[in-house]
Amino acid sequence: MNGILCNSAALANSWHPVARSVEIVAQPVAVTLLGRHVVVWRTPSGSVLAVPDRCPHRQAPLSAGTVEDGRLQCAYHGWTFGDEGRCVRVPSALEGVPPPPRAHLTPYGCEERYGLVWVCIGTPSATIPTIAQEADPSFRRINTPVEVWRVSATRMVDNFLDISHFPYVHVGTFGRTQDTLVYTPGSSAGIALNIVGSLQAPADVSDAEVIGDEIEGFVSGLLSLVDIDADPLSSREHI
Repeated sequence: MNGILCNSAALANSWHPVARSVEIVAQPVAVTLLGRHVVVWRTPSGSVLAVPDRCPHRQAPLSAGTVEDGRLQCAYHGWTFGDEGRCVRVPSALEGVPPPPRAHLTPYGCEERYGLVWVCIGTPSATIPTIAQEADPSFRRINTPVEVWRVSATRMVDNFLDISHFPYVHVGTFGRTQDTLVYTPGSSAGIALNIVGSLQAPADVSDAEVIGDEIEGFVSGLLSLVDIDADPLSSREHI
């Protein structure tokens, strides 16, 4: 795959989350990062490894293989790879004959942090971003699965900006106890949202007014740009 972003050295040298740690368990996982096909699996040492998704023998996708005792076995000829991507077995070779140097895989930078698997396909120009709240017990991290939204980008942005749907769409989780009212302090455009409680007015605002139709111009500011044929309730497909 070619493109400005895929060929960007700055992006290649950056860290990108590609999967949740809980997804890398028993079998290899195929991901695509900046146009590169990558396979991720958990090695015998328990660490997560990311390498190009092709066997150095006949270029078969390693993600089509299986993991046994942390070792990734190619589905084509059974070549097997362990820690650091080193080839540990070539079934067709005589006993005692070591794998050739070119049989070993070249790993990408790969680390686990914040419950996510991070990959850098180039030379890291910086460390993985620090999220200070990770060590704060008053915060709770929630890593949601990847979803495919068959909808325009403007509809997706509109959904992210819209907080008034929480008590209806997210009843089973964080929207269960939230107030349906949205407050604005006077004529300013500030909305206070307490993600562990209810939608509420700022503490220093005594005459917060509830806005009804006017909410379209604030929370749904992209309303005039959104393709109204896209149904926000049925346009998501979980994968």
